[in-house]
Amino acid sequence: METKIRSKFDFGGVLKVWPILGFLICAAFTWGFVELKNQEAKMTEEKLKRIEGNYKVDVHPEAFGFFVRDGKLHLKMGGIEGSGQEVPLIYQGEGRFVISADHPNVFQFEIVGEKVKFILYAMGNAIPGRRLGNEGTKSMKEGAAGQKTETKSSKKEKTRADILNEIEILGTQFEKNPDDKHIRFAYGKLLYQSGEFWQANDVVTPLIKEAEPSTEVLALGAGLAYLMADYDEAEKLYIRLIEAKKGDVSGQVMAKVGLVFTYYQTNQYAEAKKIKFPPGVKLPNWELMKSFEQNPYRMEWHNEKEVSIVPFLMTDPLPIMVLEFNGVSVHVIFDTGADTFILDNEIAAELGIDWVSRAMGSFGGGKKSEIGFGRVESVRLGDVTLRQVPVTILPTKRFSAAFENGKYTLGGFIGTAGLKQFLSTLDYKNGRLILREKTAENAQKLRKELEGKVAAEMPFVLKHTHMMMARGSLNGIKGLTFFVDSGLASSACFSAPAQTLEYAGIPIPETKVDESSVGGGGGQWASGTFPIESIGLGPLRQSHVTGEYGAMTPASYWSSGFIQDGLISHRFLRQYSSWTLDFDSMIFIFTK
Repeated sequence: METKIRSKFDFGGVLKVWPILGFLICAAFTWGFVELKNQEAKMTEEKLKRIEGNYKVDVHPEAFGFFVRDGKLHLKMGGIEGSGQEVPLIYQGEGRFVISADHPNVFQFEIVGEKVKFILYAMGNAIPGRRLGNEGTKSMKEGAAGQKTETKSSKKEKTRADILNEIEILGTQFEKNPDDKHIRFAYGKLLYQSGEFWQANDVVTPLIKEAEPSTEVLALGAGLAYLMADYDEAEKLYIRLIEAKKGDVSGQVMAKVGLVFTYYQTNQYAEAKKIKFPPGVKLPNWELMKSFEQNPYRMEWHNEKEVSIVPFLMTDPLPIMVLEFNGVSVHVIFDTGADTFILDNEIAAELGIDWVSRAMGSFGGGKKSEIGFGRVESVRLGDVTLRQVPVTILPTKRFSAAFENGKYTLGGFIGTAGLKQFLSTLDYKNGRLILREKTAENAQKLRKELEGKVAAEMPFVLKHTHMMMARGSLNGIKGLTFFVDSGLASSACFSAPAQTLEYAGIPIPETKVDESSVGGGGGQWASGTFPIESIGLGPLRQSHVTGEYGAMTPASYWSSGFIQDGLISHRFLRQYSSWTLDFDSMIFIFTK
């Protein structure tokens, strides 16, 4: 049965404000402040039209798309073709535009001859950008009848086919010249972009071990170490990168953010406090980490076995269970698309939980919504209690109607960060969450219990705060990279952006907004379905299933620095008896 949510509870997308340093529009622009004088001035229509297009700055993963509508310049995150939120800009004179008169960031365009130069003023610095021309965009043009039409450009952003062609060429060169540093680095970077993270790490490691590796090598090496949960190595490399980036303020900030991420994953909030950012930089999650007097997730077991079993109240369309926040029972949804525990804003207020910081979160369908960050004294999960726990705050009760007509009031979510504290098993067959102490002994015991029952073991990596990525296939096409996100409540077991459908030769389906649906954390979006002959996660295969189009926008394809081909959802995962997440070994275990 397809629930009327039909939504992507992409609360992991919520924390995408980390890697992009708050560059999401509205409240999420938090780099720093630049004073502006509000000037009554206008830019000519001819100059506005010349500005139209996509632009990039090196410190931001998404393109900035600018186009003219109703005589005003508009900003659209992810490029003009992106489905991210768009806002009209206010002209401040001298080629400068802002979202509002008191907004901290400034977009400046300088027209020099036939060229248009772009500068982003943020964090008190001028960050030069580059124009992408019409690459990967649709330009808005006036039709003969005075109506706006969209014309596709002949150039597009790189696709998986492009990357694989380059890998084939560079792979041959690398085999002939393995000692050529430039070829080795370029080849390793392409492997990373394609999702071959483990091979990329093997290729790049010799460059890292050199006496004076380049900053590009350090950055790629640190990113790969982080992905594979080698946090000791990631810490060392980010510290070296910060030192190597002296004099480069933006570069140092990005390296420091990587270090903050590393301390976040290892619960070293005290170490994160020691990191110094330039005045004006506001990172919501870092502000939350600084508010902790002690490191988070301190664990108390209430039985000698140090195993907790939390029963599901229901398994479909998403698992629901009861947890206790500061002693108060709350119905929560299981969702690996979420990072921290999520708590409904009304419940948070009743518990006296203050917002330590806030940001603009990104949700399914590219929708945006403000979120808050706070902390609770305790979260009890059956026979184990976590002390000093970070939480994300946003309205969740509105999802209740989609679960047996509101039988349960949904007060929150349990996400990847909560599961990461344990050796966690989703026992779909018996309808329960099993939490074990994370020890090598327990991992061995579990594997012995599962002998003869294992359907597949596969490696995964962890991107950003919580995004678990694993390799998969679609309609027989192998070597794809999927976000394993259990929060898509739908009959669809897979969701993909337009680029993946085009690569697989799947027609893009018609989409529409189901007015009776609740939508995700940012609201409703247009969605459609398409048939899938086969879908795979590692060696697991399912045939003749349904895919969803709409939850993943075109901007998601490159949003992580590598190609994200799609999203594996609850419908796929729950077809197996159980799913274990071993964050020490970075292995998924599925049972038959």
